[in-house]
Amino acid sequence: MSTEVKHTVFIFALAHILTVAIFYCITIFDLIYIYPVASGNSANILYTFAWWFLAVFLAINYIFPLILLSVVVDEKNQSRVDIHSITATIFLCVNFLVFIGCILVYFLYTNTSYSGNFPFNDPRWCCSFYIDHPELCPNTSPCLPDANPPLSRGVELIVIWVFSGVFIILGFIHLGLNRLLRISGAIASPSEGEARLLGIIVCFVYLAIYAYWLAWPTFDLQYINGYPTLGIPPGPGTFQSTLYNWQWVLMCIALLANIFPPNVSLACFISENKSYSITSLHFWTNLISGIISGVICLILLGIWIGDCNWVWSGESICRSDLFCCVFFSNYPDLCGNTTPCDAILRANSQYIQHTVITGILAILSFVFVWYNVRFVKYGVFK
Repeated sequence: MSTEVKHTVFIFALAHILTVAIFYCITIFDLIYIYPVASGNSANILYTFAWWFLAVFLAINYIFPLILLSVVVDEKNQSRVDIHSITATIFLCVNFLVFIGCILVYFLYTNTSYSGNFPFNDPRWCCSFYIDHPELCPNTSPCLPDANPPLSRGVELIVIWVFSGVFIILGFIHLGLNRLLRISGAIASPSEGEARLLGIIVCFVYLAIYAYWLAWPTFDLQYINGYPTLGIPPGPGTFQSTLYNWQWVLMCIALLANIFPPNVSLACFISENKSYSITSLHFWTNLISGIISGVICLILLGIWIGDCNWVWSGESICRSDLFCCVFFSNYPDLCGNTTPCDAILRANSQYIQHTVITGILAILSFVFVWYNVRFVKYGVFK
C-alpha cells in the first residue's frame, strides 16, 4: 500500500511540474516588458510589481511539487512531510489570492490611464493614453473610433487566472496526498529529536529575516525630524517631525511583536522540560504575534493604496523619494527642492520590504502555532 501511495505521489508531482512548464510557455514567455519612447530611450518596465508578481508566482508553483518529490525520495526524513504540509497551505492561499486578484485587476486596472507599465494592456494602449504618458508612448496619433475596436484586455491575464484556479485544485490534492502519506504508513512521524531540530531551523530562519528587517529596511526608512527647508531663503522654515506619529508607532509595534515568536519558540524547543505552561506560552505568544503582524500587514497595504504618493501623503512613510519634486508646491515646509519633475511616483523600496516582511513573519508565527499542535503529537510538548 505504501509503495503504491509513493508512486501516485511521484506521478502527481511530475504532472504538476508539467503544468507549470505549460503555464510558462504559453503565458510568461510571450510578455513584453520594454516599450520604446519617442526620445530614443526606452522605458524599461522590468522589475516592476507585475514582473515580480509573475516571477514569484511562477517560482512558488515550481518549488511546490519539488517539495512533494523530496518527501517520497527520502522516506527516512519524515520531517519533510511537515514542511510540505506548511508550504501546501501557504501556496494554496497564495494561489487563491492570485485568483481573486486577477478578477479585480481585469475589471478595475487593465487599460486604464494609470496602468501604462502593465504588461497585460492592449498593445494599442498608447493611442488612447499617449497624452497622459508621453514617456511610454512614441506615437502621438489618437485611436480612430470608427477604424479600431475598443481596447481589449490581455489574454495572458485570463490565462494566469485560469491557471491560478488549476493550481488551487492541485493545492487541495497536495493536502490530500499529504494526509494519505501520513495515514498509509508510507512516511512515519519524525522522532522527537528530529522534530526539535526542524523547529530550531525555522526559528533561525525567522531570526535571519528579522535581522535583515532591522539592518536594512528599518534602518533606511526615512523620517523627517528637523528643518527640511533650512537652505532655502528666507529659511530656516519651521521645525518638522514625522517621528512618533501613528505610522511610526505602527512600525514600532510590528518590530516589538515579532521579536517574541522566534526567541520564545527557540527557548521552548531547546528546553527539555515538558509542561502545559510551556506549551501554552508557545501557543499564545505565536498566535497573538501572528494576528498583530497580519493586521499590520493589511494596514500597510491600506496605506499603500490610500496614503502613498497622493497630494495628501507628505508625511507618509510610503511616499516616493521623488515625491517633493512633484508636490513641492503643496508642502513648502517639508520639501527642500523647488525644481519640478515629471516622475511616475511609486512606493519606496523600504516600504515595500516592510509590507512583504510583516506578511512573511505573520505566516511564520502561524506556522509555529501549527507546530505547537504537531509537537504535542510528536512528544516535544506536553
